[in-house]
Amino acid sequence: MRYRELGRPGRPGLRASEIGLSTREIGGTVWVEDAKGVRRPYGFGSADDEESLRIVAKARDLGINFILTSPTHGAGRAEDVLGRTLRNDRDHWVLGVMGGLSIQDGKLERNISHESLSVNLQSSLKRLGTADVDLFMVQDVTKEELTSGACVDALDRVAKSGIAGFVGADVSLADIDLDLVLKLDMDVIRIRYNIFEPLAGSFFARAKAGGVGIVADGVLADGFLGGKFKTSDAFDEDDERSLIDSKAADELISKAGSLSFLVSDEGSLAQASLLYVLANQAVTVALTGASTVAEIEEYAMAGSMPRLTEEMLDRIGRLQRTDFQP
Repeated sequence: MRYRELGRPGRPGLRASEIGLSTREIGGTVWVEDAKGVRRPYGFGSADDEESLRIVAKARDLGINFILTSPTHGAGRAEDVLGRTLRNDRDHWVLGVMGGLSIQDGKLERNISHESLSVNLQSSLKRLGTADVDLFMVQDVTKEELTSGACVDALDRVAKSGIAGFVGADVSLADIDLDLVLKLDMDVIRIRYNIFEPLAGSFFARAKAGGVGIVADGVLADGFLGGKFKTSDAFDEDDERSLIDSKAADELISKAGSLSFLVSDEGSLAQASLLYVLANQAVTVALTGASTVAEIEEYAMAGSMPRLTEEMLDRIGRLQRTDFQP
């Protein structure tokens, strides 16, 4: 496993594994009500706690030390499971927790006040069995929350409390002016970035120059870059991907098919997709979840595989420019 530095110049940093583990799959699916009272799945399907513990153990054995969790991952279930192993092995992990979003009485609840963030963070710490985290991020930050100053003030107060070594925000390219993020003195941002969605990559060099770490999320495009889905009806009812329009899902599957040149006896499409993200040197961590031990073994291996060649990167670039049309 290779490692990259997470932290600002002039401050003690963190040595984070290039491949990081998200606990979304570990939490399993929770059913929530939307604003219209319609129940929908929030998650990628059922989870087995014992398999989840094996996933975390295997990730550790393979050199992964960065892990990011949230109380929304199974409504706290992922944190409970992680706490069963973390409390006896805290020093190994670069531990990140997200806050600002929780699941209460079957509904997603939003509150980014410092008081709410502090209460929710303490609840996360209790489930995780630790007194502190290395990174605390506000989940799904909006432009209005950033520009109002409330989010930044709350993060600053969390940082000064000493509970979190670094603070940051989980942002969306569609909603956020990324130049605004650079002005807000954040340590880390989490943002979606993959072969299908490469636009954020042009921002990363400026982020790195400003000392901002990048946790790349959605690196396998919610599994569509894993090379395993063949039809749009591949998802069970308790998988939120079952809500994707069948035409849109088939288009993603077709796009993944156009990347078959990345697959060989030496590597899978998922591994190549992780290496694509890591080809951007401004990325600190490529974050991915896993539902089985076999998956985390496959993904972790990318952290020690040879980099993609310039020819491969150029060919991916041509496909991106033509929206993956041959």
